[in-house]
Amino acid sequence: MDIPAREPRQVAFAEAVRGISETMRSTPLGWALVAWLAHWQAPPWRIAAWVGVFVPIWLVNVFLLRRVAREGSDPTRHSRLLWIIAALDGIAWGLAVPWLMGIDRTLDSWMAVVLCGVASVNAPAYITEFNAFRALLLALWLTVLAGAATSLQATGSAIPLSVGITVYLVVLIRGMRIIANRVTEGIRLAIENASLASHLERALELSKREATTDALTGVANRRSLDEYLAKCVERNREQNERFGVLLLDLDHFKQINDRHGHMTGDRALRAAAQRIQQALRVGDMCARYGGEEFFAVLPRVDSDMALEVAERIRRTMESQPLLSNPTLRATVSIGVAICDRLMTVEQLIAAADAAVYAAKHNGRNQVQLGSHDAAPVGALRS
Repeated sequence: MDIPAREPRQVAFAEAVRGISETMRSTPLGWALVAWLAHWQAPPWRIAAWVGVFVPIWLVNVFLLRRVAREGSDPTRHSRLLWIIAALDGIAWGLAVPWLMGIDRTLDSWMAVVLCGVASVNAPAYITEFNAFRALLLALWLTVLAGAATSLQATGSAIPLSVGITVYLVVLIRGMRIIANRVTEGIRLAIENASLASHLERALELSKREATTDALTGVANRRSLDEYLAKCVERNREQNERFGVLLLDLDHFKQINDRHGHMTGDRALRAAAQRIQQALRVGDMCARYGGEEFFAVLPRVDSDMALEVAERIRRTMESQPLLSNPTLRATVSIGVAICDRLMTVEQLIAAADAAVYAAKHNGRNQVQLGSHDAAPVGALRS
């Protein structure tokens, strides 16, 4: 049951339906107890007659409870039906008075205990639907009083039974009202706490995503890239798990901003980020490095594989426009570097930076492989 998604009233009602259904399944054990107590004094036909009346009522209640559960246990639709189920159950138990009592005072006493026990056993099941519990007790009480007035004159048990049942049910219902209110309030607080926890979890997730994602392009930001690169370098040093990086610089991007404006330039950057991500492999990381530069981290590659991925990105960028309105084409220069076991993050970035500088210097729209001993020179920005 998804508690945060449901109202307290719905949760309480559904819990009551479940509890009542479970209690109802144990009703035949109650018949067996009553039959065992009554068979010493009551004629068998009386026992059979009472059970014969109870069985169809019980079957109807079981059917109705299953229907309520199947339809979602909606309190707005099923509350009155649950009251009817409870009242029928109370009447069926109360009918034990005219059928099985008035024969022997000892049996009358035992049956009074059984009826009080029935009310008590049902109380936990109805704790979250107190109105239905009152319907059960009211039906039981009225049936007992009617039966006592007509059937218990011979044994003189009518008044003691009526008074005893009345007092017991009044005490029970007063005590259960207090408990029911506390349980219902507990459900409400549990749902509110679960809802707050869910909102907090979503807020933390959103905060974490915002802290690691570039707001413009939706790819990882520089902070996230730096942390990931540090982990990759450390893993490479400890486990010899080599990886490659790509530094990608969009060619002549300043001209796009100058001719079409920065809003179009932003759209072009978003399109470029999407194009790069689509050309990368599953498991590769793409981040915005700054301005019109992007950075990709390729786990478990050698130089040939890294160059292949970089060339695929270059061809993809060249082959079709970034934007259709206005029609806007862009190429990309890419520097490739492979991290060996002794390289630091700074050395790795310097190698990629030198390679992209070489690609720019040699005419742009190409891929260059950097060496591990390259010094940082800074990529051209146009």
